[in-house]
Amino acid sequence: RTPPAGVDRVWRGRAGDPEYVLSVLTNAHPKYEGIKHQFRQAWEQSAFIPTIVRILQVRNPQSVYDSFVQHTQQLHGGGNTQRRFHGTSLAPQCSFGINVTQQPCSDAGCAVCTICATSFDLRFAGNTARVGGFFRYGRGLYFSKVSSKSNDYNQASERTNPHSLQVG
Repeated sequence: RTPPAGVDRVWRGRAGDPEYVLSVLTNAHPKYEGIKHQFRQAWEQSAFIPTIVRILQVRNPQSVYDSFVQHTQQLHGGGNTQRRFHGTSLAPQCSFGINVTQQPCSDAGCAVCTICATSFDLRFAGNTARVGGFFRYGRGLYFSKVSSKSNDYNQASERTNPHSLQVG
């Protein structure tokens, strides 16, 4: 099956996981330039802004998306949805996102692949923050409009790329 326009390759959920779809976007994808621009504009901590190598898009299972829509509709005024950044790490043996042909791994300890497969899970919240010394506000799922702040939480990502970041 040929990927849609603006998409290099697609992976579908692992057996037993929710039916997510993960796509590698090309610069021809309608969202690519907007995400790239937002990341670069939101980098505040140094003059060096990392080069974006690839952008991946996770499409949640319909049931997860429906739950999100229902929740935002219940908020006063319909909610306020904004794209934010979340920093996390790959398992030491995982090369997903680095090697474009590598599919997400099945290591439960790989934060990136687990988030892609099952979404954000409060049970794992703070694992990177505790190790990195950034446990500022207590247990929770943290996102930032400042891309360089989220980069602080990419523990051990330097092994392959000094700035590996997941967009939330």
